[in-house]
Amino acid sequence: MHWSFGGIGLFVGYALGNMLAVQYYNAALAAHPEIPEQIRVGQFETLHGWLRENIYRHGRKFTAHELTQRVTGRGIRVEDHLAYLKTKFTDVYGL
Repeated sequence: MHWSFGGIGLFVGYALGNMLAVQYYNAALAAHPEIPEQIRVGQFETLHGWLRENIYRHGRKFTAHELTQRVTGRGIRVEDHLAYLKTKFTDVYGL
């Protein structure tokens, strides 16, 4: 779909969003290690509450870098996303 209207640059936004999602999820896990088990049983209240308190309430008040610094204590980093991908694909493909 993106190619049909020349939206080639949109994929960079997807990559950045994926990187930030991993960093934010890791920060949520640091605050609430019980989140994975809650998700396994279909309970998302803790994660959603953490997102409301730390991400959603700020809207566009901060840049992505500023928000990430506030939430994680670090700027935007690729290392967390690479670790996630390594774990995911090692499990999926038996690497």
